[in-house]
Amino acid sequence: MKRFFLVLILSALCLDAGAQRINPDAYGNEVSMGIGLGAAFSGYYGSDANFWMNYSMYYNRHLGMRVGMQYMPEFLDKTDFFRFPMALSLRTGTRMVDGGWVYGGLLALDLLDTFVWDDENFFADMFAILMLSLINRVEFFVGMTPGIISGDKPLFCSADAGVNLSWRIWRFTVNLTPSFHYNLTDNFRYYDEDYYRGGQSVKWLFNLNFGLGFMF
Repeated sequence: MKRFFLVLILSALCLDAGAQRINPDAYGNEVSMGIGLGAAFSGYYGSDANFWMNYSMYYNRHLGMRVGMQYMPEFLDKTDFFRFPMALSLRTGTRMVDGGWVYGGLLALDLLDTFVWDDENFFADMFAILMLSLINRVEFFVGMTPGIISGDKPLFCSADAGVNLSWRIWRFTVNLTPSFHYNLTDNFRYYDEDYYRGGQSVKWLFNLNFGLGFMF
C-alpha cells in the first residue's frame, strides 16, 4: 500500500513537471479565490469563515502587487465584515534546466535521491518531498487592508504581512496563504472580569486562506 502511495504521488509530481514546460514568469497576472479562516490572537474567540478574491499583477519577474476583497459573515462580536487588502509582493522565480522550467514537482524529483526510503520514515519523507516542491513558489507580501463593518465604529484598517505558497499546474494554481494583521483601528474588543466595562482592544488578527487561481 505504501508503495502504491509513492507511485501515485511521484506520478502527480511528474505530471506537474511535464506540464510546466511553459515559463510561469511570462504570465504577469493571476486571479484567485477561495475560503479561509480568520481568528484573533486572544484566547477568547474561535475562528470564523472568510470568503476571498484576489487579483495579482507583476511588473517584472519578482516584484508585483495584490488587491482583493474578503467577506466574513461573522467575526468576533461583529457581522458583515468586508475587507479590501492591498499589498506589495515579492515572489521567487524559476530556473531553466535541459529546456524545461524547474520548480514545483520537478524540483522535488531532483532532490528525491537525497532521501533514504524505508518503511519507518516513508510518510515523513513523502511529506518532506511535497514541502520541497513548494520552494520555488513562494510569495511574500506586505500592505494595508481598509474595511467596513456593520454597527458602530464601521471603518477598519490593518497593517498586514503574509506569505503565499502556490502549487502550479500549467496556468492553474492551488494557493495556501497565511497572513498576520495588526488592527490600527479600535473595532474589536473582548470582555472578561478584568475588562468588563470598557473591554480590551483586540489588535492582532490571523488569516489562513485556501483557494484556486489562474495565471494569464
